[in-house]
Amino acid sequence: LADAGFRRDGDGRLRDSLGTAVTFTIATNTSNSQRVRMATLIQDDLAMLLTERFDQGHGPRTSAMASPSELPTGAVTFLFSDIEGSTQLASALRSDYSDLLQAQRAILRDAYAKHHGREIRAEGDSFFVVFASPKDALAAAVEGQLGLSAYHWPEGAPVRVRMGLHTGEASATGVGYEGIEVNRAARIAAAAHGGQVLMSGFTWALLKDDRPSGVALRDLGEHRLKDFPGPEHIYQVAIDGLPADFPALRERAATPSNPALAATPNNLVTQLTRFIGR
Repeated sequence: LADAGFRRDGDGRLRDSLGTAVTFTIATNTSNSQRVRMATLIQDDLAMLLTERFDQGHGPRTSAMASPSELPTGAVTFLFSDIEGSTQLASALRSDYSDLLQAQRAILRDAYAKHHGREIRAEGDSFFVVFASPKDALAAAVEGQLGLSAYHWPEGAPVRVRMGLHTGEASATGVGYEGIEVNRAARIAAAAHGGQVLMSGFTWALLKDDRPSGVALRDLGEHRLKDFPGPEHIYQVAIDGLPADFPALRERAATPSNPALAATPNNLVTQLTRFIGR
């Protein structure tokens, strides 16, 4: 729950980052294996919840955000990002967390703006940015991760940001963009781990022969994203000097009608449980 941005207030109630009280109940007669399974599914869903809020137009606008007239149209590249484990950082740092959050925002805003990104929405540690060019989006993600890596964070409180990129068409509205491709980009970001940059096969096709120096695009194979019926081909951006090996992606649980995919190409040993590295 903490990884998904949820916290307990003074009365012990669970609230999301918008202050909305939420309740989850698991029956006392549930077996231990069922509890483990349910906890896994809940965490997967909550890890995506805050990102989904962007699609619904929630959250305050700031002066850094683009006005509707400035938004690119046609095929654009969407970038979602957020801090992994932000609630744990906030709990550990308490009053110092505000300084950490401001530093993270400044680093990423500078990288996004430098490469012509239009900030659609920012909420807490999360960003939703759009780029007219996929090459600009990739350059912004790379520069953002390098900037985060170079910054001197408080001891024992490293900031690891996960990012997801996807290129597609969506309708520009008074509050940003609407459409299934926005949802797809959000799901790709939610599948990543802190410090990891993922992109869709659509974005990869546009960048495979036109990427910055010091950057490789690693094929992670097909993965199932929540609410999408078919598998999505995912690629990881490997940046020179930064970690490139991560646990298996967070993805939708397999069901009888949507069984697990046969193989996931990567350079890691297949993990036996979904809890490793979470």
